Amino acid sequence: METNISELIARAIVIKDGKILLCHLKKGDHYFLPGGHIEFGEKAKDTLIREFDEEVGVKIMVGEFVGAFENKYGENPTHHEVNLVFSVDSVSDNITSVENHIEYAYVTKEKFTEINFLPKFLIKVILDYWDNPQIFWASDM
Repeated sequence: METNISELIARAIVIKDGKILLCHLKKGDHYFLPGGHIEFGEKAKDTLIREFDEEVGVKIMVGEFVGAFENKYGENPTHHEVNLVFSVDSVSDNITSVENHIEYAYVTKEKFTEINFLPKFLIKVILDYWDNPQIFWASDM
């Protein structure tokens, strides 16, 4: 029996010195925006503060809401995500994960277009935001 899952996630866009901060699962081949699941009753901004503290031991300053996107994945698909995206400042140049399964990397715009970033439809949205920061909405549904 298949179970369909809906998830609410807070994500960060960290652009520093011409590079964007991304996450990479060590056992996977794709990159994605840092962040995590919003717990029941938790503010989205507080989710980012908690996730950065838990995953890299870094205190951050969450900025403004910059956009949202939704996507679906899995077989048939079985997962539906709604992601709230915020700008984040005050992140160190040297981000080291305290978790064994994930790593962080700052990548240039050129490398960003070459790597396997998911969801794919978000690549253009992020590049547009990078050049002209405006609130965005994107969906693959």
